[in-house]
Amino acid sequence: MDLSVVIPCWNGVEDTRACVLSLREQTGLNSLLGPAGFEVVIVDNGSEDETGALDQWVGGLPPLPDGRSVRLRMVRLPTNQGFAAGINAGVAAASGRRLLLLNNDTLAAPHCVATLLETLESDPAIGMVAPVSNHVKGPARIEVGHVGETPEGRSQLEAALRAEVGSTIQDVPDLSGLCLLLRTSTFERIGRFDERFGLGNYEDDDYSLRARMLGLRLVIARSAFLHHHGHRTFSALGSDYRKELEIRRDLFSAKWCDHPVGTAWLAHSCGDTHLAGARADAALQCAPAWPDGWRYRGRSALERGEFAEAESLLLAYLRRCPRDPRGWTDLVTATWRAGRKVEAINRLGEAQRTCHFDPEAAADLWLKLGNLHLEDGLHQNALEAFDHALSSCRQDPELLNGKGVALLELGRVEEAIEALTLAAQPDGAPDWASAEELNPGTSPAVGPSGHARAQTNLGICHWRLGDATAALRWFERAVATDPTDAVAQANLAAARQAVAVPG
Repeated sequence: MDLSVVIPCWNGVEDTRACVLSLREQTGLNSLLGPAGFEVVIVDNGSEDETGALDQWVGGLPPLPDGRSVRLRMVRLPTNQGFAAGINAGVAAASGRRLLLLNNDTLAAPHCVATLLETLESDPAIGMVAPVSNHVKGPARIEVGHVGETPEGRSQLEAALRAEVGSTIQDVPDLSGLCLLLRTSTFERIGRFDERFGLGNYEDDDYSLRARMLGLRLVIARSAFLHHHGHRTFSALGSDYRKELEIRRDLFSAKWCDHPVGTAWLAHSCGDTHLAGARADAALQCAPAWPDGWRYRGRSALERGEFAEAESLLLAYLRRCPRDPRGWTDLVTATWRAGRKVEAINRLGEAQRTCHFDPEAAADLWLKLGNLHLEDGLHQNALEAFDHALSSCRQDPELLNGKGVALLELGRVEEAIEALTLAAQPDGAPDWASAEELNPGTSPAVGPSGHARAQTNLGICHWRLGDATAALRWFERAVATDPTDAVAQANLAAARQAVAVPG
């Protein structure tokens, strides 16, 4: 067999039947697999329903019109040993030279498997490929709701994706275990899934990290669609999904907290760019093929203002993972800040031509470009960049703050107040750390911002309109929101002093 599809399941027989039917309906596989077709290995994790009789059900299905065979193989485990153990048992029984690891509560669009296979074979450096889905973590998620529950909906979604992105792929640092295609030889290199993660969660983060340490590319095939019902097993077991997620996160941290690569990964996941970069130096000594170490070091150099070093490190990363939009965003920023703005714009164009920017990545790109324009005093250009980002990420407080600053500098104070008022609302969006201190009471606060920074800028707007009372109120709110924000404190102190002095 050229392909073995491994599906671990506990109960949910109707989901599994629907999943298998969607696999039988795949098109475009004959030229990729040949007459041997593919096999489906179902791992019954001690089910209590009719899952154990699925082989009889498949045997009663009519033959496929194109003559392609879909052979079913059952592996029965006495108890529910979890997703990782189910995958390991299924792979041990599989005969294919390529493996598709799949959740049973999924439904594949007609060309999903063919697209994944074509992507895997497009570059020997690609270790694993995943599709996009309606219910998955990270950049593979697309907001399409329940449209993919029907065959017609999946066909329409797939056609729209193929028309929009073609064969575009996206480099990512990790992939969800929802659906993974890899070579059997790659599975043997990485090793078995770690069964300490039990029912599921973080076994895919662990597997992705181990794959990255071998220097493998992990990519999303942006035109391959898989509908996912989501958390069916956890719901059937009556488990608290969030609590289970926290437990698995602790297990992952405990496994990797003493490993150089793991400490860098954990620092990066917590947003500590400098620590991630520092730990990456040691990590690359023990895992020189690990591509993310170069990006961590590049981001750290960028934040330190060492732009030439950042460029060199980020280029080294992009040679290994050339379709990572965030890597390109960092490179454009480093090139711009190194003073080579024409080259930065050219690199921005190359990134847009060759990479897929999901809404979050696109917003990040235009946010950084907008802030660069603000630093150079190009306020109209900055406004256009922020508006571009907000078209796909409308209520992001950092983007709204940037837009407000650009409008304020253009003298459009009332419009600035409108944008900044939205940014200042405590709506649960994340708050960012303070940027470098600016002259209090005179210049708006730019750069990384949260609610406190937007509140400070609202104070500046009202100050420029001559409303000292409203300005003081906003400065006080900013300090109350974030007592550690030096910019807010300085503006409040300066405003109080100015109000207290006659004239």
